[in-house]
Amino acid sequence: MVDAAVVVVRYFGGTKLGVGGLVRAYGEAAQAALAACPRRHAIPAVRILIRYPYSHTAAVMRALEFARATGIEHGYSEAAAAAEVRAVAPEGSLAALADLLREQTSGEVAAEPIGETIIYRAAPDQGSTSA
Repeated sequence: MVDAAVVVVRYFGGTKLGVGGLVRAYGEAAQAALAACPRRHAIPAVRILIRYPYSHTAAVMRALEFARATGIEHGYSEAAAAAEVRAVAPEGSLAALADLLREQTSGEVAAEPIGETIIYRAAPDQGSTSA
């Protein structure tokens, strides 16, 4: 966990717990709160830009899906009269993405890294994915 804080408030109910009792009570309350909070995995990722001729749209989209890319934004490049897509892909999938793009487009299309970021995905026991 990062950037997390736990605040426990105890309203005095007339029973004095003593120092040890307060430490146990606050510790158990903090532990219960942390156990109940949702967990996410932080995955190092790279923002990428792919410029391509419109004829390679299907190949580019297959490669992005294969790489589990998120945050896909479509656009076009006026200067080259071509399509472009910006996306975020896990750092570990970049080599496979590059290979697949090269294979599917006969080496005409490549992904250009334009920045670093983090993708947050739910922990395996938490269910769905978010970014």
